[in-house]
Amino acid sequence: MLPVGWAAVKPSLALDGVFQGQVQAAVQALPPTGTELAFARQEPQLGTGHAVQQALPQLGDDSITLILSGDVPLTQPETLRALLALCQGLFLTKIEHPEAELASAQVYNDWLNGFLGGHLDTFVRCGILPVHDFKNTVSEIKRLAGLGFTAAMLPSLIEQGQGIPFYNNEAWDPVFEAAQQHGVVMVLHTGTGREDVRAHKGPGG
Repeated sequence: MLPVGWAAVKPSLALDGVFQGQVQAAVQALPPTGTELAFARQEPQLGTGHAVQQALPQLGDDSITLILSGDVPLTQPETLRALLALCQGLFLTKIEHPEAELASAQVYNDWLNGFLGGHLDTFVRCGILPVHDFKNTVSEIKRLAGLGFTAAMLPSLIEQGQGIPFYNNEAWDPVFEAAQQHGVVMVLHTGTGREDVRAHKGPGG
């Protein structure tokens, strides 16, 4: 594996620092793959956090970013592909059609069940839930519980105009009741640096 400090999906970005141009030269010498490439330089080298700052101007807000260090040559491509697949679930609410959202959640959850189902002594499976139609949310909670899941993720950010009530709206009551009834813990990935549900105050907030 090349000593790449940053790799991002669409475009791919390589951060060159301590190797003084060697990364860019090595990547550009590879056969064309059809992937758009961009490069950033870290000077001086002030650690990973500083490296992230150098890459940010070239990274979009609507894609997954995968950080790779140059000193982990034993990391295998299939491991990284599985990691990216797990991250895709965070974008489920971008699918606005309720039935398409439900189908996508089920495909993801079934994949996760197969991927981690044989390692329940080590991992807790956390499904993702469709939220554009709460009847679908409740039905997927029940299905997950039937598969043995004990946790499910809700969006940490509900944006204005999405058509989804904030969590302190009583419309969510059937969802939370179903989760409680079936022993499914609700998970939210907050503290990411973006506005999240902690900004919404009021009953239940």
